[in-house]
Amino acid sequence: MVVAYDGHERKAPVEPERDISGRRLWQYGLGRGRPVLARTTGETRTFELTLSGGMMGSDVWTINRKAYPNTDPLRFKKGDRARVVMRNTSMEAHPMHLHGQSFALLAANGTRFAEPIVKDVVDVEPHMGSAVIEFTTHNPGDWFFHCHKPMHMKGGMIALVKIA
Repeated sequence: MVVAYDGHERKAPVEPERDISGRRLWQYGLGRGRPVLARTTGETRTFELTLSGGMMGSDVWTINRKAYPNTDPLRFKKGDRARVVMRNTSMEAHPMHLHGQSFALLAANGTRFAEPIVKDVVDVEPHMGSAVIEFTTHNPGDWFFHCHKPMHMKGGMIALVKIA
């Protein structure tokens, strides 16, 4: 795609670099985190989420075999340490997005990261991909935690994170 700014319409676009030898494909372990999450003042609560759906042409996408609004909420008190372990049993990736909080990505696909990066979306790979996230529940309210693919969200891959 060529983006032409006013006054530069006649300039030839720069030819893209075609040689990618010697380049590394970016992956989560290359990121370097910072200790920016709030300190915990409560207990540590762990939730395990199985992401599934879309089988046999179905438009239903589930968390722990339930589609929103029937998914079980993840309940916390303000100041708790939240750990969420996600496993993807479907044939499609799920970019899982958490509203209202940021999280540290502790591990993906069995690889634990020494310096977890802080994000609000993590791509959980298909065919048994996994991700482990952790955050401090500093922002009270009811927050969507959902797949960022519109078809999957519409199909029910949503859970509420409830922080009292």
